[in-house]
Amino acid sequence: MARRSALAQHLGFRNITKGLRALDAMCEPDLTQTSIISALRVCSPLRGVHLEVALAETKRRITIDEDEKMRSDFTKNVRDHIPHLWFEHERRIPSPTYVVAFLGGASTF
Repeated sequence: MARRSALAQHLGFRNITKGLRALDAMCEPDLTQTSIISALRVCSPLRGVHLEVALAETKRRITIDEDEKMRSDFTKNVRDHIPHLWFEHERRIPSPTYVVAFLGGASTF
């Protein structure tokens, strides 16, 4: 069983604690740690086709999970939507007072 500190050393970290933090950050599902991923590609015990396949599969799964979460959030919002205001008009034709007010008041007529 390999130790995490040994992996941090293989990745080129002189400060083991910093290397362990970088490994923990890499385990978060965002794949934005490009420096640690490039270090993994260069690391002699890990380099090869299996690493590239694992990275591609991880990226595919993260994309699928994000899509499913977005869909479930949208359906939850649609299902839980409550209209804030229902407004019903009394008349379909504007009131004559609208015309009087628009033309300048009652003194015009």
